[in-house]
Amino acid sequence: MKKIVLKSILIASLFGAWSCSNSNQQASAEVKTDSTAVATTKGEPQYCNIDHYTPLDTAIQHTKNYACYLKKLNASNCGVKIDETKAFLVSKCDLLSVLGIPVATDSQFGHVRVYFGLTSFNTPKLYLTPVVGADPAAGIAGRDTILVGPTGSGLPARYVLDLNFPCPNLCDPRSPLYTVCDALSAETPAKK
Repeated sequence: MKKIVLKSILIASLFGAWSCSNSNQQASAEVKTDSTAVATTKGEPQYCNIDHYTPLDTAIQHTKNYACYLKKLNASNCGVKIDETKAFLVSKCDLLSVLGIPVATDSQFGHVRVYFGLTSFNTPKLYLTPVVGADPAAGIAGRDTILVGPTGSGLPARYVLDLNFPCPNLCDPRSPLYTVCDALSAETPAKK
């Protein structure tokens, strides 16, 4: 079970490699535009592979599985509480910076939220959704924006983006962040 938590943490370190750059700020709960399409040289929208888009209902079940997993882990962990982080708010600045794109680049959203999920086969997942109105400095979480697939696009009607390349399957073992836990280097969590 602890391996799943560690895998989730490793996956979270990879989420910065993805960015969604769009134009115009929108304060709606659903986006009905081609916000995930990338324009080709001919001006036609081009989408990522379909496995990058997960129907909202599936993502809801997977995030619930993860929350229940953490609750069970805490109930059985003999007084050592594991943080129940369910998601991270990530700024446009971080996403664009990691891709080498100027942070002043116009985009429709200033933040994304990355949720942890767990399939019924105990496979960790990360889901992204744009966020409107977030201001971390002021303690304002903002509101998740559920994306809506355009008619004829082949996308689910309501969906979130699925980060589906987990490590260790696709890791850089030369990275200083790619670590292996051994008994001598493991940090003992502090009791609260």
